[in-house]
Amino acid sequence: MVRSVSFYLLRQYFVAKKGGQPDYDLAELQKLYESLEQVNRGIVDRIHALSKADAEANSIVILDTFAQRLSGQLSKQLSDLDKIFSV
Repeated sequence: MVRSVSFYLLRQYFVAKKGGQPDYDLAELQKLYESLEQVNRGIVDRIHALSKADAEANSIVILDTFAQRLSGQLSKQLSDLDKIFSV
């Protein structure tokens, strides 16, 4: 989560530097991960349609777990991290 948010905020820095409107509230990041969840579900459905083995589908499910965690509780997880970065 720290890596995803850090890279996203770095991108927003460059957006602001070029005169764009940065998304420091991470609203677009939330939407990106919600879209990623939909893509992952579609991939799992296709794998299940093509293969009876669970290994392939399980690998996507594991990746999707990260997307679900980030999109579902982004603000809560960030407030938990606030304790680490308090000065």
